[in-house]
Amino acid sequence: MANQLKQLYELQQLELDIEQKQGRLRQIQVQLGDREAVAQAEAKLEQERQNLAGLNREQRDAEWQVEDVTAKAKTMEDKLYSGQVRNSKELLGMQKELETLKAKQRQLEDKVLDIMSQAEESASRLASREGELAGEMHLWQESQGRLRAEQAELELALAELEERRSRLRYQINSAHLSLYDRLRPDKLGQAVARVEQGMCLGCRISLPMSIVQRVRLGDEIVQCSSCNRILV
Repeated sequence: MANQLKQLYELQQLELDIEQKQGRLRQIQVQLGDREAVAQAEAKLEQERQNLAGLNREQRDAEWQVEDVTAKAKTMEDKLYSGQVRNSKELLGMQKELETLKAKQRQLEDKVLDIMSQAEESASRLASREGELAGEMHLWQESQGRLRAEQAELELALAELEERRSRLRYQINSAHLSLYDRLRPDKLGQAVARVEQGMCLGCRISLPMSIVQRVRLGDEIVQCSSCNRILV
């Protein structure tokens, strides 16, 4: 009987170890598919690319407007100083129109310079985002490699543990095994508890001396009077 109790306790430790490893395997499965950090870096990079592309379009549009206004101002200036127009009122109107075109030209040129400055900052951020993405991708690839290696080790260890569990369960009395299996779900996997200094380590309650003595004899299955665990 003492050997049977020892085997029940060993079985419990095996099954707790199996469950712990199975839980870690499930975590690894989730982590293997987790690209959140990389996806965030990709999204930031794409956003900055779109921002820079938009600034480049704005710059081209503004430069075309500058060219258009500059051409109009040049035509107006050539006509104003060609001597072809002699009417003072018409000359005054042309001069005011030229001044308006020149002012618009300066405004548009300032706009181009401002957009160019924004585009330079965006290009700098884009380079930074590319570096961040490369870094996140490197970290992700490294972590995936470690996780796959851990996964392989756990799967191998689990195969060995499950084989040992099968052999051990075969050796244990069916009635004892049935009691153990019945208790285990309600006891968070711990159907068997050690007795130390007259105390059940499952529920931390002191046991009557009569129960402690029966456990020491090891002639029968003895259960804790408080938590009902099998005592060893």
